[in-house]
Amino acid sequence: MKTIPYLLILLRFLSAIAILYLGFFVGEKSRTLILILMYFGLLTDIFDGIIARKVGVSSEKLRRLDSQTDLVFWLSIGFATYWLNPEIIKDHWKSISLIFGMEALCYIISFWKFGKETCTHAWLSKL
Repeated sequence: MKTIPYLLILLRFLSAIAILYLGFFVGEKSRTLILILMYFGLLTDIFDGIIARKVGVSSEKLRRLDSQTDLVFWLSIGFATYWLNPEIIKDHWKSISLIFGMEALCYIISFWKFGKETCTHAWLSKL
């Protein structure tokens, strides 16, 4: 039971790799599978924390691993979106740039204030 949160994080990371592959190499035919993997990643993100707290393995290391995997996972969705629908990214580049700027600012403030990277849980990604 104590390894389940780590396995869920690993599965989300592997899903990110699969999404990148599908979006770049397979293209249009992979839309449904990418959507399924996106929802799978969302569920693994929700349940890894719940299970970690239930079995008592929640730690800073696990939270940082989860946060960094979230970042990789949601970036893979963004890249796949660009490869499949570049007009969406081009039409909303200002909003996307603002989100990236806020994310970078969060890291800058965290390094400045605490001397290490942030370990927030990406609630915005779930929304």
